[in-house]
Amino acid sequence: MDNERPERSPLTHSVVATPTDGRGEFVPAALDPHARIANAAGTSVLFALPPGGLGTQYVESLTSYIRRLAAEHELSTTKLLTAYVLEPYRLERNQKEPFFHPSSVTEVLNGPSTTTRLVATRLAQLTWVPEALRCTLVDRVAGIVFQGSFRRYRAWCPACLEADGPRAYDRLLWAFTFVNACPIHHLALQTQCARCHQPHLPLQTGAHPLRCPRRTGRDDVLCGAPLTMRIQLLVEPPSVEAQIIAALVARIERGEPVSAQHVVAGAQAAIATTTWVQFARKAGVTHGAIAGFRTGHASLARTVLAVIAASGEGVDTFLSHTKVRPLGMSAGGGHYGRRRDHADIERDLQRLLAGPASELPTLRAFARAHRTEPTFVVQRCPESARALVTARRDYERERRAARMADLIALICRTAEQLIAETGRCSWRGLAECLPHPGVLRDPQISATARRFIEDQQPKKEKTK
Repeated sequence: MDNERPERSPLTHSVVATPTDGRGEFVPAALDPHARIANAAGTSVLFALPPGGLGTQYVESLTSYIRRLAAEHELSTTKLLTAYVLEPYRLERNQKEPFFHPSSVTEVLNGPSTTTRLVATRLAQLTWVPEALRCTLVDRVAGIVFQGSFRRYRAWCPACLEADGPRAYDRLLWAFTFVNACPIHHLALQTQCARCHQPHLPLQTGAHPLRCPRRTGRDDVLCGAPLTMRIQLLVEPPSVEAQIIAALVARIERGEPVSAQHVVAGAQAAIATTTWVQFARKAGVTHGAIAGFRTGHASLARTVLAVIAASGEGVDTFLSHTKVRPLGMSAGGGHYGRRRDHADIERDLQRLLAGPASELPTLRAFARAHRTEPTFVVQRCPESARALVTARRDYERERRAARMADLIALICRTAEQLIAETGRCSWRGLAECLPHPGVLRDPQISATARRFIEDQQPKKEKTK
């Protein structure tokens, strides 16, 4: 049957390539995890190894799944990925080199990136286990930017690995930097080997589910210490961010993906209870981070977790909101709905453009005066906003040129006066006579002043 594990077979069987459109581009079927790639015997190329913890918040990570799959075939993670994922993809795309090296991969491979989709889908097709894609965040979380949210080195709970025994696997939760402790044993996650006291990358050469792959000493000896060994017993409860991440993973494992609309609507509903400045101070984030929710843009995961924690609601309650307010509905320092209509904004822009250039404000100052965001002004009145920015830039350029000319004229008059009184003009003496000596540091002003002094100052006659 399809769910039965195929018999152990040599790995020298030919792999059936995924379909392409003739130009090296993948067709949609090639990115379908339910598609199957068979060997010459008509079975799966790799063992049908099911991921651990499916349906719970303790689902297995993709890097852990690759380690266990490589251990089942008695291969290194580098050889497994190179032979069955990277090399076929390189040949199909007619590339010179693989697009990444397995031994340098971090825990970011568990995120929602395109590389993660390619690797997970390819493994699902080779093992006939479409659930391999559930070890990642691909197509499951939107509206959240996970930049800087994944660890560089592997982290694990020794108690969990010891309790799992031979089927031990790393949880997806452990890959996040926000998770500081195991939610089951309340022990601080371990990031260093208990014997060599060195960290290691998730797919480092020789990576194993239960052993340290580091090589130490001059003889390059494999450490191989069991990861169930503990450096010290640190009882540490999970942080608030760790609890929120666990709830998010549990939600997507229940088949309820997190959409961008739910994230933005929940954040806007939480911010609407107070002013956005006060809410930003309560959440411990900057005003610019909150502005992303006010304008409907995706935000960093750290900001989303801080907003959920500051809202005082659970993850499910926070993501139950669906009504997203349009752009600019949040007033700068006020509540939603207290902004001026965009027709008034267009009229004020035209009035400013028809007036003197000295009264033109910056786009940010104009948006602040109308209690909205610059992005709202650009989207509603693109031509007038562009004309305002251009006119303001030209005015600033002319004002700087006029100020530069005035400074040069002042310096020339001062140098001419010194030459008339003392017969010479030194650079230090000129700087002491100026109200702002720092202006001489400008290259253009300095060059002009030196040329003027050389022309006006009488030259010394050469002695015979």
